[in-house]
Amino acid sequence: PIAGHVNHEDYFEADVRVVKLALKILESFNRCRIIDRVVRMNIPDVVSIRGNRKVLLERYINGVYEKFNSNGGWWKTHGTPGTLDLSLKMQALSHFSYHITGRNYLLCDLQGAVTEDGRLVLTDPAILSNIRTQYGDTDLGPEGIDRFFYHHQCNQYCQYDWLKPIIPAHNLQPVHLPMWGNNLQPIMRTPTPHYYVTHNHVPFVGRNVPNRTLHPHVERQNLNVRTANIYRG
Repeated sequence: PIAGHVNHEDYFEADVRVVKLALKILESFNRCRIIDRVVRMNIPDVVSIRGNRKVLLERYINGVYEKFNSNGGWWKTHGTPGTLDLSLKMQALSHFSYHITGRNYLLCDLQGAVTEDGRLVLTDPAILSNIRTQYGDTDLGPEGIDRFFYHHQCNQYCQYDWLKPIIPAHNLQPVHLPMWGNNLQPIMRTPTPHYYVTHNHVPFVGRNVPNRTLHPHVERQNLNVRTANIYRG
């Protein structure tokens, strides 16, 4: 899919930074083996077409697209048992991101699919930070983080000692659509081909094992990006 075109590459700088940080978080999440599969990220490239026009290009993901949560506190609570279980795993990933970065960032707006060969591939995420719009217009800042945790319910994939905001916000309604950071209004986006991706769920085998360790000790720094997390198609 192509995300519109502009005449300067810096226009997509925030999108690229979001994906780079998401990759670092996924590296730690995958290393901890919190869920039964490796989570990969579809990597966008800024390319030139028809002269100097710049576009953000992503590899096509074949199948049926699923959206698991948003940057406005909403998360998927209806669907097949397999889809709902995957939604819980993505909620845990968002919570993990806040913990592993020491309350600095929260990875959300998670969407994508399990492809036909069993790979979970995410695309077009958002990062919430402690400074609104630091990671682009979908970064709602501390209010966005509070909104997530106000509606988040820790599940079997969350660790009991993962960090949360000191004082959670109240009376924040969840919003399904991505939201702008400046005026907190939903973003209306035109669907693109990568929204049609397959979802073949594989049940999580170990969730009923008593006293299991969700993740080993992990440093909150040195989150190295590895190409194993990058979806190459």
